[in-house]
Amino acid sequence: MSPTSITVGTNRDPIRTSQCVRRPNFNWGGNAEDKEDDSASDDDDDDDEDGSSFWRQLFLARLDRRWPEHGPPPLRCQRSSYAPRVLLADRDYVVIDKPPDVSHDGGQAVTVDALAREWVGEVKWAHRLDYGTSGVLLGSRHKSAASKAAAAFERGTARKRYVAVAVGTVEQDTFEINAPIAPTPTFRMRVSATGKTATTGVIVLARATYRGRPVTKLLLCPRTGRRHQLRVHLRYCGHPLVGDATYDAGPFADAPRMMLHAIDLRLPIDDHTFLHATSGDPFPIVDGCLRPRRLVDIRSCQASLLRPVPKN
Repeated sequence: MSPTSITVGTNRDPIRTSQCVRRPNFNWGGNAEDKEDDSASDDDDDDDEDGSSFWRQLFLARLDRRWPEHGPPPLRCQRSSYAPRVLLADRDYVVIDKPPDVSHDGGQAVTVDALAREWVGEVKWAHRLDYGTSGVLLGSRHKSAASKAAAAFERGTARKRYVAVAVGTVEQDTFEINAPIAPTPTFRMRVSATGKTATTGVIVLARATYRGRPVTKLLLCPRTGRRHQLRVHLRYCGHPLVGDATYDAGPFADAPRMMLHAIDLRLPIDDHTFLHATSGDPFPIVDGCLRPRRLVDIRSCQASLLRPVPKN
């Protein structure tokens, strides 16, 4: 194995479901802003191992698009709690800065689709970000624009970069992870020799501490676009994402958010149109200590579409 490349050699079993599931805390009384509800994640739909009636009732409540009867949802789970985070909105495309802990669709009180409808109208997304991932997200206003954006992603000409915080000290400054990814019987993914090819470039930005433990801030450059690719690759290397309770049961699993943020997107949509969008950094380091933020300052984000100037 090259010192600058990590390549899968054998299958690795996924960690047990009972170790991964982040259990919701529905104590929503009092000042909701002071109670970080880290629970609402795309992995909390799993039933308890004993099949308790509470989880069945919760599942049925979500099917009916109702919140469980445990008081009002926290303020950050209401659409009105999010000021518009629109970086670009023209006749063809929309770019937003997606907040963390928001699903694209489904029965939750707030979704990416619902936010977009409130901010700019109906949008068809060219790609997706995981529930806990924040950052730059591209959508289209009509079918023609959507097909062009989708074709660019399929051709592999889109360049996406993420800033992330991983558990522990990553020793190598720059390396590449080549490890195929395959599905499991659940929604989780795993590294498997029989999976689809997946490659991620990794650059160390800084080494710091968080809650008194070592962490490493990374720039991740995926060469492929597999489901949960960045999260699975980092876990495979022994450095799971801080706050990723789906793939890590360690001391950082209960962090206020999953520390993965789409910070840069560059996309040649067609021969005449190029999109570039950037977001701020929600994971600043101050005096060697990580000081994560839930949302970046929208003024630090920008997006532009470069088109030829029409001739008169």
